[in-house]
Amino acid sequence: MSVIKEMVHRRVPQIFGLYLGGSWAAIQYVDWLVNRYGLSSYLTDIAQVTLVSLIPTVLLLAYFHGAPNRQKWGRLEKIGIPVNALITAGLLFFLFSGKSLDAASQTVTIEDEYGKQMKRSIPTENARRRLALFAFDNQSKNNDLDWLQHGISFALFYDLSQNMFLDLWSSEWLQDRVEAAGFSNGVNIPFALKQKIARDMHLDFVITGNYQSDGENLQLDSEIYQTKLGKKIAGASFRGDNYVDLIDSVAIFIKNNVDLPEQSRINAVDLPLSEILTSNADAFENYAKGRFANNFRKDYATAQQLFEKAVADDPTFASALWDLSGVYLNNGQEVQGKTVLEKAMKHHYKLPERNQFYLKSFYYFVNQEIDKQFALLKMWTELYPQDVNAHLNYGSALNQRNNFDGAIKQWQIAADLDPEKQYILHNIGFIQFKKGDFESALASYRRYAEAYPNEYRSFYKLGDMYEDLGDFAAAKSNFEKALLLEPGGVAAKIALARVSLNTGNPVIAGEMYADALASCTSLIDSTNVLDGIMRFYQYKGQVRKALDIHKKRLALLKRSTNPLSFNIEYQILGIEPFVEAQDFDGATKILANTKNELPESLKKLVAFGELRVFLRQKDIPRAEAALVDVIAGIDLYKREELRHFVQYARGIIAEAKGKPDSALAAFQSRIEMEPWREIHVSTNLDIVRCYRKLGKFVDADQLVKKLLKIAPHSPGLQMEMGHLAAARGDNSLAITHFERALEIWADAEPDFRDAILAREMLGKLRPTS
Repeated sequence: MSVIKEMVHRRVPQIFGLYLGGSWAAIQYVDWLVNRYGLSSYLTDIAQVTLVSLIPTVLLLAYFHGAPNRQKWGRLEKIGIPVNALITAGLLFFLFSGKSLDAASQTVTIEDEYGKQMKRSIPTENARRRLALFAFDNQSKNNDLDWLQHGISFALFYDLSQNMFLDLWSSEWLQDRVEAAGFSNGVNIPFALKQKIARDMHLDFVITGNYQSDGENLQLDSEIYQTKLGKKIAGASFRGDNYVDLIDSVAIFIKNNVDLPEQSRINAVDLPLSEILTSNADAFENYAKGRFANNFRKDYATAQQLFEKAVADDPTFASALWDLSGVYLNNGQEVQGKTVLEKAMKHHYKLPERNQFYLKSFYYFVNQEIDKQFALLKMWTELYPQDVNAHLNYGSALNQRNNFDGAIKQWQIAADLDPEKQYILHNIGFIQFKKGDFESALASYRRYAEAYPNEYRSFYKLGDMYEDLGDFAAAKSNFEKALLLEPGGVAAKIALARVSLNTGNPVIAGEMYADALASCTSLIDSTNVLDGIMRFYQYKGQVRKALDIHKKRLALLKRSTNPLSFNIEYQILGIEPFVEAQDFDGATKILANTKNELPESLKKLVAFGELRVFLRQKDIPRAEAALVDVIAGIDLYKREELRHFVQYARGIIAEAKGKPDSALAAFQSRIEMEPWREIHVSTNLDIVRCYRKLGKFVDADQLVKKLLKIAPHSPGLQMEMGHLAAARGDNSLAITHFERALEIWADAEPDFRDAILAREMLGKLRPTS
């Protein structure tokens, strides 16, 4: 009997054919179940692998047991079938171990900002697709169309944001990484760089493209690449004279080619871009140009003009109204800003849901409804558990309320979602540091350094931590490692200069700061170096020189920071260099000008700066009045992380009133609020001073010993040790400490207050001839 006849007799082809047909039907059924009920897409793959890998078993059974007459089980099938089963199980384990088999969606109960509970179906992690939307390249040779490069990316981001199964990074959000690679405008980027950025961020797909125009119609070409291998998945061309409709077509093309589960289309909101953005071509162009001016060029005046044109062309353009309100508010135009913001809220329905969270959060903050903003941020993380920014914003809100554990939890989720955002892990370490959990903070930094041994920031943060703990050898070692990894790294050079200063080598520190300044290639680097040089001059008692450096830094910061942030962060909260130089007129003038520029609702923030001035002037009545406004601001905006400053002010006020016991309690309370301050030199010097005034010399000595390990060359510490020795009657030791302080202040300005006081104390303590 021939082989073929034997096979037919044993019914092998018939059984195998039935198996293939049944397998195909089974796979189709599983695939239908997955898509219909939102089950894990891996179930279809598991069915395919299982059915294919069991083919040897089917063939064995067919060959030995397919004939009409019943046959005994032989050795081959007794061994072969279990082996095949084991191989199948091993293959399934190898291929799908660690894969989530959860459903594509899950139902959660959430609570909105009004306390109303609702049930929502949200995608699970394995069902989401993460996309990098890079700028499109202008191949039209028409520079007037350059605005479309980022305009297309942003519009796609908006359009695709309607789909909860997509996590998106627009060209604006990718700009930091792109700019770091040398592409300041974020355009004409090599594909290899796009792939690297997407791979580092663990994104699934790279969306890229280009466009050209014949003067009447625009041709828009788009490609989708699988990130891991750089394989092109799909490409398409679209042609027409309506830019918005063309971009809408690209969005549909993307959604159809990034392996979204069928569940993502069931009851999915998918409005055309003209409905959620604008149908007005002129409005779209002006808005896209405005975003580029605002987000890339930091040209806020031009951005305002362009946004105004956009909303004039389309008064219902919610996104443009929102951005225009932000520009107005940043420029101190509160009435206009709030008016436009109300219009944006009126048309918020035009925005994709996740964008509505951003708008509402901004709205509640501007209108000082902080509890509603907090509830909204929490709801955001529940609806979009894979949204990195949702967890970052909620974590920041928790941190502001001094809920350190909650902040760490949210930021850890964000770090797990986007491992490339290394600063998140560093923030976690800093929060552990703020809690006073120094070992955990060090462990966090060490783990990150082990995971990313070629990342200079890993060792920079470790060095920073060791420096705070007073382990200068370990700090220097880590800063040097950071510098080796980034030879031109300005941050590491600044840190090494700081270590030299803290270990008693001011000459070397000065040379290092000069080298760091010469290495600067960006505005950010320059401002950071100038900040270090300012503190260097303050250390040496050259406070007016330090103020001059600070003013240069302010001039640079003003170029790169929006007006509102500049006024609050650097004019109000950064008033200290003026106070240190006792330039009270200059400080008062800056605070007055800043107050005039701030929106009415934020004018009381000036009290934070005024309080510092009044405390240094020992103007207690005005300090107490300013303190009332500071407390009101903290209460209003729930900024508990600033509450420690209230205790500092209360301590200084009590001390000025001759109540060192009350002052001591306030300063100690400051450390209870922020445990990390137990290693903060100036905070502890306030406590030492109170111990001295209360005659608690033993307590003072214990604290001084701890501070000497952290800041052995601090002139302020030497001064306080001199006062402490003099209070005990140990004039010889007091003289030694005052002389050490004056050695550090050898080049101090003639009217530097602390150096004058040290010389006066030496005059009193030295024996007269």
